[in-house]
Amino acid sequence: MNNQSQNASIVNRKSSAKENVGYIDPIVLSENTKTKVVLRGWYIRHSNHTEFKAKIESLAKPELGWIEIPEKTINLSGEATAKLAAELPKCLAISKEEDPGEYLTIKLSDGTANLEQLDPERVVSGLLEVLNQEGVAQHLNGKELGPELAKALRYSVRLTEMKTAMLELRGLLDGGVTLEKEYQA
Repeated sequence: MNNQSQNASIVNRKSSAKENVGYIDPIVLSENTKTKVVLRGWYIRHSNHTEFKAKIESLAKPELGWIEIPEKTINLSGEATAKLAAELPKCLAISKEEDPGEYLTIKLSDGTANLEQLDPERVVSGLLEVLNQEGVAQHLNGKELGPELAKALRYSVRLTEMKTAMLELRGLLDGGVTLEKEYQA
């Protein structure tokens, strides 16, 4: 699938016999000679919002042709469907990486990123590794990085300074240094 088809597509939302329920045509996720996996979706209208619920269904194909014989079904609530939709792009973003490890994924399409729920030290550590790559700092030169990122960087720098000071203090105390001038250096 190319980027253009990922960025724009047509979804046909249909009405059902129930007034507060709509649905989409099944979307084939994968298919081979023995099975077909489809996504089925429903729009459930509540008093204050509309929820999208999904079901992933595996269908068996007998030798006579496609007769939809459900083998396995996974029903997802609206919350679970939204979480799956949010997590899949993150997982796909690192699919080209060969090595196991922790990866920081940031959607920057609108020029901002919400980093508040992340550990600032880990974010800054990851970003510093990226910034040390050839050409990255040059590319970012002159771009607005946003207040959350600047705040996280400042916080991480201050935290690193405090850790360094604590290690120095611990070293002096463990070494039996008691002169005040050594601590004020």
